[in-house]
Amino acid sequence: MGRGARGSRASSRSGSADDTASVQDLEQREAERTLAQAQARVVSAVIEYDGYLDEIKRITKSTIQAYRAARLHSQRQDSFDQLTAMLGPYLPARGGFTDWRGRDVKGMQSVTVRLVEAVVAWRKARMAAGLKPVTEGLPDPFIWNNVNVLARIPSALDFLGKIEELRHWYGTEYQFQGNPFSRACTLEERPVTPPSAMVTVILDDVPVEQVNQRLLEKRLEKQALVEVYDKKLHGAPSWWPDLGEREHMGRLRAAEKVVLAEVYGPPPPPKSPRFGPGSP
Repeated sequence: MGRGARGSRASSRSGSADDTASVQDLEQREAERTLAQAQARVVSAVIEYDGYLDEIKRITKSTIQAYRAARLHSQRQDSFDQLTAMLGPYLPARGGFTDWRGRDVKGMQSVTVRLVEAVVAWRKARMAAGLKPVTEGLPDPFIWNNVNVLARIPSALDFLGKIEELRHWYGTEYQFQGNPFSRACTLEERPVTPPSAMVTVILDDVPVEQVNQRLLEKRLEKQALVEVYDKKLHGAPSWWPDLGEREHMGRLRAAEKVVLAEVYGPPPPPKSPRFGPGSP
């Protein structure tokens, strides 16, 4: 082999390595750009959340004044309509109204869900950018003004429980403490998602999905708790904040799971079933 052939081959290997490094650099820069965008979205979501929380506090004061000034029961009924709508999901503007009903209602449920989703996206972007977690094994907290933005969500609306008129209007069954989504069930009442009853077994060297009886019993047990929970949610009085559409409820349930994990830590992983001789 001549010198020219060896030199050509070495040059080819060097060029290939340079191309790989160039692609990696581009991917890293793109990941960092995505992370910066994700961080900006969290900041926007935090500002929206804080601003809407302040607006709820302002509307609460005017609502109480209207409630106290009302002479008729029908007037008292109308007093809490705007506040109740603001605590629920997003509502589009309704035609024919010149008051708050003629404008879009952001809804605290929807505003909170957007904040949680923004933090989740930011965490994924950090991982994609190759950043190590602050605490090994735990999701990174997003700190804003020295406060973990997710950890403060559970108690954000607790102040409503100190308002006598609102407690009287919603009734004794409504729980204000630890109820950031203003639902018939508090955050801590949220049942865990029922585990799968399927296991993978090897039959004739082929993996096959089968139902495991013990896991099925556990799943049915957890599913029963979910059904009780859902019944309580959907059985809430009509004058409480609305639940929203199915898609909204799904996003909200996912957000609840994230917030609970932030406050109490992630749930322990399910134990793998034991099979074979000696298994219980």
